[in-house]
Amino acid sequence: VARIRVRATLGPQDWVGVGFSDYGSLTRADMCLLWRDWKGGTKLADINTDEDSLVVEDENNDCIGAKWRKKVAADGDEEVEYMYSRKLDTCDEMDYKILEGTTHIVWALGRGPLYGIAGVNISDSATVDTGMTRVRFLRCFS
Repeated sequence: VARIRVRATLGPQDWVGVGFSDYGSLTRADMCLLWRDWKGGTKLADINTDEDSLVVEDENNDCIGAKWRKKVAADGDEEVEYMYSRKLDTCDEMDYKILEGTTHIVWALGRGPLYGIAGVNISDSATVDTGMTRVRFLRCFS
């Protein structure tokens, strides 16, 4: 099981997602995304992206035990932290299988308001900041 904790500074309608992809690309990525709807409700969604970087909600939510909290700063921005666990292999063909070796972690931070998360283009450079880093997972032997 991988345990993931994300911290971000967000505006009141911003959203953030962190996940995995084969080559560090936002196409065909697998992420857990924290977003606020236009009424201010906070949601955490397990999502995948298609070949055009458009969000597709995963029918099987593999963002296990998700929790979030926020602190509002004087300027109205929010310090947001969310945590979740995820199986290394979810047995879902749409999910990224985390193996020993180099894994590409991708992130996206976007601006709202959103009426829904499905169909959002997470590669839209006008409204979304993105990035990627590589990490190496090592197998633990006991």
